[in-house]
Amino acid sequence: MYIFCCCFGAWLLAPSSASSARTLSVSLGQSVTLLCEEAANANVSIEWRFKQQEHDQRQSVVVLHDGGVSPGPGFKERVKFVRTENERNYSITLGDVEFNDGGVYECKALHTDHIFSDVRLQVLVPSQVFGVLGQSVSLPCYGNINKQIHSDELHIQWQKDRQDVYKHQNSKTTYGPGFENRVSVSLDRAPHGDLSLTIEEAGLSDQGEYRCIYNIQKENGQPSLVRLNVTALDAPTNHTLIERREKPTGELTSSASSARTLSVSLGQSVTLLCEGAANANVSIEWRFKQQEQDQRQSVVVLHDGGVSPGPGFKERVKFVRTENPRNYGITLDPVEFNDGGVYECKALRTDHIFSDVRLQVLVPSQVFGVLGQSVSLPCYGNINKQIRSDELHIQWQKDGQDVYKHQNSKTTYGPGFENRVSVSLDRAPHGDLSLTIEEAGLSDQGEYRCIYNIQKENGQPPLVRLNVTDEPVPSVIPPPDSSLSGGAVAGIVVGLLLFVPAVIKIITMIIAMRKNQRMPGWRAIFSRDAKANEENDANSRGQNMMVPNGPSVPEPRPVPETRVDVPGTEPDVPEAEPLVPDVQISVLETQPSET
Repeated sequence: MYIFCCCFGAWLLAPSSASSARTLSVSLGQSVTLLCEEAANANVSIEWRFKQQEHDQRQSVVVLHDGGVSPGPGFKERVKFVRTENERNYSITLGDVEFNDGGVYECKALHTDHIFSDVRLQVLVPSQVFGVLGQSVSLPCYGNINKQIHSDELHIQWQKDRQDVYKHQNSKTTYGPGFENRVSVSLDRAPHGDLSLTIEEAGLSDQGEYRCIYNIQKENGQPSLVRLNVTALDAPTNHTLIERREKPTGELTSSASSARTLSVSLGQSVTLLCEGAANANVSIEWRFKQQEQDQRQSVVVLHDGGVSPGPGFKERVKFVRTENPRNYGITLDPVEFNDGGVYECKALRTDHIFSDVRLQVLVPSQVFGVLGQSVSLPCYGNINKQIRSDELHIQWQKDGQDVYKHQNSKTTYGPGFENRVSVSLDRAPHGDLSLTIEEAGLSDQGEYRCIYNIQKENGQPPLVRLNVTDEPVPSVIPPPDSSLSGGAVAGIVVGLLLFVPAVIKIITMIIAMRKNQRMPGWRAIFSRDAKANEENDANSRGQNMMVPNGPSVPEPRPVPETRVDVPGTEPDVPEAEPLVPDVQISVLETQPSET
């Protein structure tokens, strides 16, 4: 007994086997299972803990003890222990994942520091893309690709439901089942940071969530997740939009001591100022680096011989023309995703830096609203699950101007948005900071940005572009049942579309036959005995359906008597227009499958 206790104590004080937390990705709103099988032989109470940021205190997720299960704040009714044959499997399933569930989770022995396993959970917010059945569709993805990368160094991977769809590595391209020679990525655009996937002849089976990964380190592209919906009608992007053609330009003056951040939307223009060099009679060079460990690249050099743009910036960079001939600010247009990084304005062939700025390139998520109706702009943030309502700080901006601001329990609105926009303060502690706009108008179109916390952190997605259409967005065809292939479901849809007009045609022919029943050369055929049929015609107020004379036909099955007008028996009445019934096809909506 003594030996057992000593050994158990030594095990209990042993360091964690999980030297570093692995990363697990899950889509917002889905469920995820966190494993803790290392504790299978431990006869102890178990606690799962969680922290969002490195500097945060750990919060209790759930405790399993002799008294039962005790979920922590923010996890009630969403966390369950996994039931397996092993009664000591302490893995948990987290349902309806919220954005601020992202962070590091630890499975540990209760009241000790011993950690059995840990995992970093990354919550991905999918961007919605609509495609048209049978047509090509593009799924956006952007990455910080080195501007001077060689084609044989490119590593690009697209996955759907964790299965490869497209993979390019070591100058070789492979495809997933069902995607052979039907998907592509432009290797000419890749060095510019554009890794978008094109799918030809989109089918119902193509619907789902796609993920883009690049570089050997398997970095996530932006947006991190794309949800493809296939419609039977034109996608929203094909609707007539009344676009605002404003092209916002960002401007910032920065001191050389520390780079401040300037944000710009992908594809727009941005101006970087270098007024600190106004009095310097020297040649000027702008330099750039994407990551902290990268070497600096030349953006552009201004010297006596003229202007010399660097690789990756040709035809996109211009010096700003002002009254001061020694203003060395530059305009970059259009901005590419891998333009993001730190820019320095310096004297050529010296280390003297006049100014620097960190450029952040935002990829807007597209949202479509209908004129006069309400629309929701998505935004999610890592809000502390135990935050008090008076600590909430939420801010929405459009074109740099406040639309909505909630701070110190007080809400203010921007001009034209008074009492027309709202954020659910009940959902905010769950990480949902989405903005609802009532009675959307054409003037509401534009780019919106969501900011939260006193530190003014960007929400996810970092930028939302609202488009207002003058007609409803088409319905999305739900994903096909797993027991049917995409081709089978498409065949059913096409069959129904062909069947409905045929039914209407038959109904119309029957009604026309009824209207022509009194024409000469017609006779009844629904009786075995023609003579008996004639007597029946003379004595009855109606007659059976008539067809034209012709070859004998097989005896039909008995049908219900149809009453018609016979000359000489009743006055003629005006004939009514034939009624063609409305035929509707309803497709039941299905819930998205779990990732």
